Amino acid sequence: MTDLTSPKRLYLPSEVLASIEDRATRGVYAWWFKNMPSHVPLKGASRFGGMSLLYVGTGPKDAKSKRFLRDRLKDHIGQDSTRSTLRRSLGCLLAECLGLEFEVARTSRRKRSGSTVYHFGLGAGESLLSDWIEKNARISWIKHDRPWELEGDLIRKLVLPLNLQDNDRHPFAKTIGDLRQKHFDKALQKRKRPGANVATAGRGVGTSPDNLKAYLSRLSAGAIEDPEELTSLLAKCWEELDGYNDGGMESYKLDGRMEAVEWNPPFLAFNIARHGSTVMSSVYAELQHWSVNVDSGTARYEPAGRRVVGRKSERLDVQPIAKEIAHLFIEGKDDVRLKWKDSETVQVRVGAIIPDEGPKQTVASRRKRFWAALEAQLQPHGWVKASQGRCGIFTRRQSNEKDR
Repeated sequence: MTDLTSPKRLYLPSEVLASIEDRATRGVYAWWFKNMPSHVPLKGASRFGGMSLLYVGTGPKDAKSKRFLRDRLKDHIGQDSTRSTLRRSLGCLLAECLGLEFEVARTSRRKRSGSTVYHFGLGAGESLLSDWIEKNARISWIKHDRPWELEGDLIRKLVLPLNLQDNDRHPFAKTIGDLRQKHFDKALQKRKRPGANVATAGRGVGTSPDNLKAYLSRLSAGAIEDPEELTSLLAKCWEELDGYNDGGMESYKLDGRMEAVEWNPPFLAFNIARHGSTVMSSVYAELQHWSVNVDSGTARYEPAGRRVVGRKSERLDVQPIAKEIAHLFIEGKDDVRLKWKDSETVQVRVGAIIPDEGPKQTVASRRKRFWAALEAQLQPHGWVKASQGRCGIFTRRQSNEKDR
C-alpha cells in the first residue's frame, strides 16, 4: 500500500500508458487531484506532491476479466465517459465550472430482456474534461497479481471520496450518486420515449414499482444469475417500498452487491453484505437477507451472519508481555512503559505496550486481555488497578490491608 500512497513518481495521464510496457500487467492504480471543486471533501485523504488521493481502481476488476491495468486506465483517459465511472463522476462535479452537459451517447439492448440501455457521455465536452484531467490529475500504480483483493482493503483503510462501490463509510459516495442521478435524468428527458422499458449504464434514472413488476413477470421462478438490470430497477423504486430503510439500507447500496438473488412470485429475495462495521476497522461485513413482496410493496430483512472482508490480525499472546511488566512493578524498575508517581503508585502507558496500530476492535481486544493478564500477575503482590483507560493507574495496598 505504501508504494501506492507514497509513490516514487506521479504520472501525467498522457504518459501513464507508456509506463506500462506489458499489456497483461495486473495491478492497482491511484488517481491524485488538485484544484477540485470546493464541495469535494479532502479531509483525511492521502497527500503527496501537493495532490490528494481521491480514487483507486484495479485492472483486471476480477479473476474472470481480461481487461488489464492498461485497458482500465485507457478507459479513464480516453475521451469517452460511457466507459469510465470516474469520468462520469468528474463530469458531474465539474459540470458547472466547465459548462459540461450529459447526453445519451449511445444505446444497447439486454440480451435476455431486450430492454434498452442508455450510456451517458459528454459529447463535445469530453475534450474539455480531458484537458482538465491532464492539468489537474496524476496517476500512480503498482503491480499486483490479484488486484481486486487489494482494492477492498484500500477502500476500507483510505479516505477515497470519489470511489462509489463498497464505500458506504464515506458520505460523499451518496452525494455523488444523487448528483449523477440528477444529470442523467436531465439527459434522458431529452429523448425518453413514453412507455419505454429503460435500464441505464450507471446509477441514475428513475423508475417505479410497476416497471419492476413488469420486468419480474417475464422471468421464470428461481435463481437470477445476472441481476444487473434487476438491481437498477429495484434501486430506482427502493424508497417507495415499506420498510426500505430498515437495517440502514439505501438504494445506492444495492448496486453491484446483491447476491443469491431468487424470484419466487411475489417475493424477490437476495443477500447483501453491509460494510458499515469496517468504519471501525472491523474485518467483518454484516450479511442481510432481504425479501421484497412486489405485490404489497414491502421490504423486510433479517440478519444473516457476517463475512470476513479483510485480513484478520494474528492473535497476540499477552501473557509474556503482562509477565514482563509485572516483573518491573515487583522490582521497582524504571521503564518507558511505566510512570512511577511514588513508590506505591504506578501509571501504565498501555499505548507504549500495545500501540494504536491496526483495526480498532483488535487493539481494544488486545488491551482488554492485557489488562486482565497484568492484574492477575500483580494481585498476589498487593497491586490493584485504580483506574481504567489508556493509561491505567495501579496502587499497592498497605501490608495491613493485604493481611485482612
